[in-house]
Amino acid sequence: MLKKTGIALFAATFLAGCTTDPYTGEQKMSN
Repeated sequence: MLKKTGIALFAATFLAGCTTDPYTGEQKMSN
């Protein structure tokens, strides 16, 4: 249960990171 939640949180963070730079808040692709 906890592991699945962690995976979901990681996936959400990863997807958000693809569109929004966590340091500047600018919308851009990053990989």
